[in-house]
Amino acid sequence: MKYLLVQEDEDGVEQLWGRCAGVEGLFVDPVPLPREILTLRGCSPDGLLSEVLAEPDVSLRSLGDVSVEVRDDHQSVQWWTLLDAVVVAHQPHPDDPARYDIVLGAGVRKDESYFELPATPRFELFAGTTVANSHAGRCSAVDGLF
Repeated sequence: MKYLLVQEDEDGVEQLWGRCAGVEGLFVDPVPLPREILTLRGCSPDGLLSEVLAEPDVSLRSLGDVSVEVRDDHQSVQWWTLLDAVVVAHQPHPDDPARYDIVLGAGVRKDESYFELPATPRFELFAGTTVANSHAGRCSAVDGLF
C-alpha cells in the first residue's frame, strides 16, 4: 500500500482509516478562482502600482498578486488577495485629479474577516502576498469586493 488515510484528533493523535494503492486528483493544481472586475476608487498609487501606471503605452499591465487590507481608524478588519491582478484601465478621480480610479481584473480570495466593515473604511494595497510585500497605495473605496 502506498497511501494511508488517517484522521487526526484535536490532541494530535492519528487514527488509521484505511490503506490505498493510489489516489486520483491528490496532486493536481487547484481550480483557479473566477476573474472579477474591480474598481479602485480615489487611489493614491505607490511603489509597483505607481510604476505600472507610469507606463502609458502598455494596454494590460500585470501587478501580480495584490493584498487589500481594509482598516478602520485603529486596526485592520479584513484582508483580500487579488490573484494575478491586471490593470485594465485608469483615469483621474473626478474629485481629485492627483488620485486615480483604477480598473483591475483579478481572481479574488477573501483571506480574513474579524469585524464588520467600518463606516469609513480605508483600503491599503500591498504588492505581493508574503511578509516581504511592499506598499502599493491606498484607496477610498474598492467596487466589486463586497
